[in-house]
Formats: sequence, structure tokens, C-alpha cells
Amino acid sequence: MMFKAYNGSEPYIFISYAHRDSGDVYPAISALHAKGERLWYDEGIEAGEDWAEKIGKSIENCALFMWFVSPTSLKRDNVLREVRYARDLNKPILMIWMQPITMPDEFKDLGVGQSLHMYNSDKYGTYGEFAGETQKSTAKYGTTGNETYDFKDKKIKSEKKRKRNKQIAKISGISATVIAALALLFIFGFGNLPDVKGFESADAKSSIENAGFFYRESMIYSDTVEAGKVIGQSPKSGYAFRLIPVVCEISIGPNTGVVPVPLVEGDHVIDGVDKLINGDLSFSFTAKETPSLPKGQITYQNIPADTMVQRQTKIMLEVNAKDLDEILAMLGGRFEIRDGEIVLKTEDPTNSPDDTTSSPENTTSPGNTASTSAVVRTEAELVAALGDDVITEINIVKDVRLEPSNKELRLKAGKTLNITAGNTILIFDRGVFTVEKGATVIVNDGGSSDMSIFQAAGSGGKIINYGKIICTGDTIVLNITENHGEITTSYYMLDYNGTNSGTITIKTPVKSRMGIGLSIERTTFTNTGTIIFENETALVARDRGVFNNNGTIQYKGIAYIRRDIYRPKEGGGFETGSTINGVNGIAGLVSDKLKYQNGVWTDIGDKWSEETGWIHAG
Repeated sequence: MMFKAYNGSEPYIFISYAHRDSGDVYPAISALHAKGERLWYDEGIEAGEDWAEKIGKSIENCALFMWFVSPTSLKRDNVLREVRYARDLNKPILMIWMQPITMPDEFKDLGVGQSLHMYNSDKYGTYGEFAGETQKSTAKYGTTGNETYDFKDKKIKSEKKRKRNKQIAKISGISATVIAALALLFIFGFGNLPDVKGFESADAKSSIENAGFFYRESMIYSDTVEAGKVIGQSPKSGYAFRLIPVVCEISIGPNTGVVPVPLVEGDHVIDGVDKLINGDLSFSFTAKETPSLPKGQITYQNIPADTMVQRQTKIMLEVNAKDLDEILAMLGGRFEIRDGEIVLKTEDPTNSPDDTTSSPENTTSPGNTASTSAVVRTEAELVAALGDDVITEINIVKDVRLEPSNKELRLKAGKTLNITAGNTILIFDRGVFTVEKGATVIVNDGGSSDMSIFQAAGSGGKIINYGKIICTGDTIVLNITENHGEITTSYYMLDYNGTNSGTITIKTPVKSRMGIGLSIERTTFTNTGTIIFENETALVARDRGVFNNNGTIQYKGIAYIRRDIYRPKEGGGFETGSTINGVNGIAGLVSDKLKYQNGVWTDIGDKWSEETGWIHAG
């Protein structure tokens, strides 16, 4: 079992890594922890917490950011976001090189800072020796202070050994026929299968695979067997045929409503999905081709292994495949595509073949008249529906990302775009999406577990609104670059420059499970139109955000402001933070948390969360 992440006010180290590297990372940080280092890693996120917010706060408060650099971590968006955020905050970054690789240009400036080469076993052969060397670099940050303890040290596999292992397969003089014959004897032969009942799952896997058998897991509840241990195995121990996989029943403890997320990253999609189903979890897929990896391999899971989550939580999987149809073909006959998602087939006899759709669907009226409604699952289908003058209603039933080839898209007057619950439209890479006057976008509430998103994101993407944008609930992220029309929403988030010359109504939230209000982050937002704050809503400027008001602001009831007035500087002191200009009544107030009631702004300081119940306050 891994150690608990540090949770306190003393200086600590934030650990950034790719979960696929955990086989090397965990022994390294365990050695550091045993030597008294205070460490935070994503084990410190409790079930039900907001992942992005918790990680952001943990980076903001750390004394040192430690990045385990590997080819895998350089491909993981979540790791790169952590590194960029730490760099933006001017956090000291200690890079731990796990392999000799070329750093992308974006991060080459970090290479002039502190770094250690973990693969250099000529200098330190074990994780304990490596931890001792690392502490020479961490000492000045005051992160040592935990109680030390003895731990089982392990040898680090050197880069020389890694290369030597690769070269073994290339040694001349060995017949390929002999190698194949030996492999067949090993795979298809008989062997002595060990009894692993009562083992930890990792030990069971190691024992079975070392005996030459294939290992599989089935997760089940148990009131008597400790979570993570083997309840039973099939086939039983003894002389067995190696071709048959050994399925171990792993306890996930009593049925308390929360379950652990299994590690499926690196598995074939069939094995990964079986693990999730057996673990009482749901799943969704995105396809992304990676030629260097095996077809069907799961290359990413959005929630890390061993995280405790509610039963039937949806785990999003990225699979090495061309598209959903290819993933479906790999999974076989148990599954089907319904509403743009791969799901288990239902046994409901009332469902006809027309109830499921795997291609663009348009509805037609009697008499073979032209379709007026389109169901959209892909970028190409959205582009086609926008250009079809007959279609008046477009329903987004799957996440759609608009790439650079579609730089100018327009929702024309008379058309309605429905983004259904839990789905997304993202505008990337200098693309422009314009909502014309007379057109309407409806973003439906994502519900209790998903967010619906209409967002301009990354590399200059823009959404320009002259029509109406209506958000039906709270679990919605809206990021509109320019508004000249009407917007009604409970959450409006800007993370690069935006303007409003129309009307924005920030409506009273139905619930407060995420941030409610107008949030300006790391950018400037200028209002020359009208912004209406309904009761119990807020204006937030954070992370150097600037709000300039040259228009009209109306308050209907109680409203709030949060502004990051100061930000800590590395080495002590503060720098100027976020600002809010042109809002009457706040001049001279020094608190970063203000409340408006009956025409007067007052400081509320630490009472912020108590008075608003606002979880995502910044």
C-alpha cells in the first residue's frame, strides 16, 4: 500500500507524474517519504472532491514541484497542465529524468534549473540511494520533517540495462525458428499453477505471471476479505494448461456505495472494459491513433487507479483506434452504439433496430419531405448540418472538437443548436464559431456527474455571439469570446481576453456543486453592455484576471465579488494580483471577498464560503 499524501500547513513537495510510470515513481517517492519528506500526490484527493481544483490548490501551496519526466508524461495533458501551472506560478521545479529523452521546445527553459537522472545507476543503484541524493536538492525548501522509518529498498533498473535488454533480441546467431518454438512451448505448455488465495492482487499477478500463466481480475464485494486481496482463483492451483487465463476474484471490500477505480491504462480495451464492469463502473471512449502502440490498447484513463468513486461513475478511456466503429468491432457482439456512445446491449424486447444509431440521423415528416432536425456526433456532421439550410434544429449528442480546417462556422438565423446533457463543443486553433442574430444555442444541464460545455479553447479559438445562448442549469461551462447578443447562464468562465457589448444575465443557481457566476481567469474582460447578477451570484477575478466595467451592472438581491488582490512571490513578499475596475462602491475595500446587499459593498473575508456555500470560489 502507498503512503498517505501530506495534508498540512508545513512546506511540502508536489509530485507530478504519469500513472503509467508508477512502477518506477512509487518506489522513488516511497523512499523519499521514508526519509522524512512531506509529499503530496494525487492519492490526496478524496472521493467526491473537485479534481482540477484540488490539484490547482496543491500546486499553489507547494514549496517545490517535482516532475518525473518520461516519454509518457510528455504525452499526458494532465501532467503538462500541472507543469505549465507550476511554471506560471514561478514555483521551483525539480525534474527527475526517468529516461534520456529530448525535451520539447516549450519546456527547454526548465532544463537550466535543477534536475536529477534517476536512470543513472552508476551513481546510485537503489531508490534509497537516489532519495538520499535528491534530498541534497530539496533541503533548502524545508520539506523534510516527517518521521523517518525503515523501508524495503529496491534496485533501480539502469538505462544500460534497459538498452541491454533490447539488444538481447538482436543478438546474431540465434535462430528465429528456435525462439518461436520455445515461445510456443512456454505459452501453450502445461505448468504448475500457484495457489494465490489471500495474496495482495499485485503479488498474485506477479506469482501467476512468473509461473508462465496469463493473469485476469474480477472485482467483487466481500464482507469478510480485505479489499485488494484474492478471494479465489479459477482454475485452482496445481498442474494446469497455460493457454487458459487464470481469473482471480479480488475483494473490493463491503458494498458501501464507493468502489476503487482499477488500473486499465495499458490494457487491451476488452480487458479494461471487463475490469470496469466487474468493478461496478461505467465507461465512455474516445479514439486516438498511436501507431507506435498496439491496436486496441487503452492509452489513457481520466480517473487514476485506486481512486475511490461512487458506483457507476463513468471512466473516460482513450483507445488506440481510428474511430468508435473500430473500437466496437474490437469489443464484439455484447456492445452497440447508442446516442453516440458504446454501451452494453439491452435485453428490452421493445427496442427495435431503429432505436440505435451509428450514423448521422435526420428526422423526416410524412410525405418524404426534407429533414428539419439533425443528430450530430462528429465534426463533419456538425459542419454539414450548419451548411444545410433546410435543417433548423441541430442536436449535439457527443463531444465535438472543431479543428483548424474549419476556421469559419456560422449558426444561421432561424437555427437552434442543442448541446445535450454532458456533451461538449470546443473551438480550437484559431477557429471561429459565430452565432448569428436570430439563432439560438441551448446548453442543457449536465446533471449530477457530467458537465455540458460550449467553449472557445486554446490557440486563439473564438465564439462570437449575436443571437441567444441559454443555459438550463448549473453544471455547465460557458466560454464566449465576444458577446453582442443575449446570454443567460449561471456560470460564465473566461480564461483569455473577452468582451461584452450585449446583455449577460448571471442567474441564481439551482444548486452550488460548482462555481456559479462570472469568472475572469488569467485574462482581461471588458464590459460595455449590461451584466445582470441575480440573487446569490458572484463576480470572480483570479490568477491575474482583470475585469473592466465601462457599461452597466445590475444587482437583483445579494451579490458577491472575489478578487485575488495579492499573490505571493517566490522568496517572500507579494505582487499585484487580479483587479476589478469600474464597479461602484468597492474602492478602498482591502478584502478580496466582498458582499453586496441593499446597495452597499462590505468586506466578508473568511466568511466567504460560509455565507455563499460556493465551492469553486477560486
